[in-house]
Amino acid sequence: MAPVVLGINGFGRIGRLVTRAALDSPDATIAAVNDPFLSLEYAAYQLQHDSVHGMYPEEVTVDGDCLVVGSQRIKFFSERNPADIPWGSVGVDYVCESTGVFTTGVSAGAHIEGGCKKVIISAPPKDDSPMYVMGVNHTDYDGSATVVSNASCTTNCLAPLAMVLHNKFGIVEGLMTTIHAATANQLVVDGPAKGGKDWRAGRSALNNLIPASTGAAKAVGKVIPALNGKLTGMAVRVSIQKDVMSVRSFLLNSHNIAYIGFSIPDFLHVFLQNYFYCIITGPHSRCLIGGLDSPNRRALYRRRDQRSSEGGLRDLP
Repeated sequence: MAPVVLGINGFGRIGRLVTRAALDSPDATIAAVNDPFLSLEYAAYQLQHDSVHGMYPEEVTVDGDCLVVGSQRIKFFSERNPADIPWGSVGVDYVCESTGVFTTGVSAGAHIEGGCKKVIISAPPKDDSPMYVMGVNHTDYDGSATVVSNASCTTNCLAPLAMVLHNKFGIVEGLMTTIHAATANQLVVDGPAKGGKDWRAGRSALNNLIPASTGAAKAVGKVIPALNGKLTGMAVRVSIQKDVMSVRSFLLNSHNIAYIGFSIPDFLHVFLQNYFYCIITGPHSRCLIGGLDSPNRRALYRRRDQRSSEGGLRDLP
C-alpha cells in the first residue's frame, strides 16, 4: 500500500510533532506544510530543534520554497485562509488541521476547496463533527465524513483505559484529574490572563499549579456512548513540558467483581495489575496501552508510542 500523503496546517507544537511522526513512518509522507506566521527558515529551525524530544536526527534545510528533511522535500505555504491553500497541487490527500483555530466542520472543511480529500482536526470539535479515538471507536468510521476530530491529548489517554475497564467490569461513574503540561496560552511571569476571564491563568506557569477546566471526561462519553454522563474531570496546569498524566478514579460494578471471586482490596492490588498486564502484552493493544515495571517518572514517557501507560499499581507495595 502506498504511503498516505499528508499536509499540515499550523506548524506549532502539534503540527511539528505530527510531521516528525510522519517522517519516521513508512506508512505516511508529508507533502506540504502551511503556516502564515513563520518564515521558511524559522520553520526549519523549529523542526530541527525540540526542547522535549531533542534534535531531529536528519538535517533540516531550506531549498527555494521547500523544507528539505534528508532527501524529502516539503512544500511550504503561507496562506491564512484554508480554502486558499493549494493542497491538490502537491498531491495531499489528508490534512492535519492543527492551528487550534479551525475546529468546526465548516471552517476545517474549507481545506477541501484546496484539493485535499479529508481533514483531521487535532483537537475536540466545537460542533457536532464526529470524533474518533484510535483503538476505541475508530472502526465506527464508515468513510463518509470528510472532516473528523482526533479528540484531545487527554481523551486519547483516558478513553482506552476507560474502555478496557468498562468492557470488563462496567463503570458506574468516574472522576479524572489530569496533571497537564503548561501550554502556550499561559504566561511565563505574572500578568493579565489572555482573554482576561480566568485570573488564575495569568499567574506564572513556572512556579504555580493552576486549576483549569477540561472537556476530556465529557469527550470520552462521545467516543464511548455507554459512558456518556458517567465521567467528570478537572485539570491542573503544572510547570512541565511533556503532555499529560491522568490520575483516574473509577467506581466499578461491584457485582461483576464479586462474580469473578475477588474481594475489593484483592481486586485493586492484584487483578487490575494482572489484567492490565494482559492488555499491555496483547498483540492488538500494544499501540494503545503501555506499561512500566519500574517506578515511574515523567521522563520515561518521552517518545513512547503508547497513548496510555499503566504503571501505578506496580509502584504500590
